[in-house]
Amino acid sequence: MDPQVYVEMWNALTQGRQWSGELHNRKKSGEYFWEAVRIFPLLSDTGKITHFMALREDITLKKEVAAREALRQEEMRHHARLAAMGEMAAALAHELNQPLAAIANFSDVALHALSTEPANLGQAGELARLIKSQALRAGEIVWRIREFSKKQAPRREATDLNLLIRDVVRLADIAARHSEIVFDFDLAPELPEVAVDRVQIEQVLLNLIRNGVEAMEGMTGERRLSLTSRLAEGETAVQIAVSDRGCGLPNRIAVDLFTPFFSTKSQGLGMGLAISRGIVEAHGGKLWAGPNEGGGTTFQLILPLGTSND
Repeated sequence: MDPQVYVEMWNALTQGRQWSGELHNRKKSGEYFWEAVRIFPLLSDTGKITHFMALREDITLKKEVAAREALRQEEMRHHARLAAMGEMAAALAHELNQPLAAIANFSDVALHALSTEPANLGQAGELARLIKSQALRAGEIVWRIREFSKKQAPRREATDLNLLIRDVVRLADIAARHSEIVFDFDLAPELPEVAVDRVQIEQVLLNLIRNGVEAMEGMTGERRLSLTSRLAEGETAVQIAVSDRGCGLPNRIAVDLFTPFFSTKSQGLGMGLAISRGIVEAHGGKLWAGPNEGGGTTFQLILPLGTSND
């Protein structure tokens, strides 16, 4: 247990206030267990503390069940990330093939420049710089895929959501490019950082962006996807909106969108938005959707400010 817990407990009790919390204790047998504890100071007629009374409940089983459920939820989120990468595999392979093909071509030209008499060192040097640039580009693509897909324990840390939005768009743009989607940004400057699990919120944003891209497939005219961020709820939270210009959502469908296994797609499992809402709510936030007046749909999420790690 964190020693600070006992410091806070003693401070509260010596000031005549009750204390409640969870403690990790050990039985006489040596077995560790969790208990929920409420301690009350008992006062004399003169207001002096004479005794303490404690109510204790063994919550070990509850903690174990909660831990198993958290693990199951993370497994579902991980499978959803892998499924998203699988659906984007063709576009990702094409995107990765471009720098690799460029590296091969530049290498051929560089070898030719070095084989001439005298060797064209200036051209070879310039080609080497181009090869390095393309290798870094390919490495960045692989890194983004690896970071998004890897399995790891949830961890919340102070995060710049504007930067996170742009990073997710770079990944989503690989698959969206063939749909000729134009991304518009209206991101509030100098937003305070928010304590989130970066990979999980990336997963939510990628899902919302991909939904918007798919909603505009087959449309004629300009296809624009707007992403906005701003302070909300009295500057205690950050609100992000993802808005498309697709066919829109009837109100009756918007109500069911976040229900597990509900899908408007013929080949969809209907778990993406349900998982996304679960992630946002686990962060103490909200996620909802609604139709736009001029057509299309806007998904909005609110995440409370904070810097602590859960």
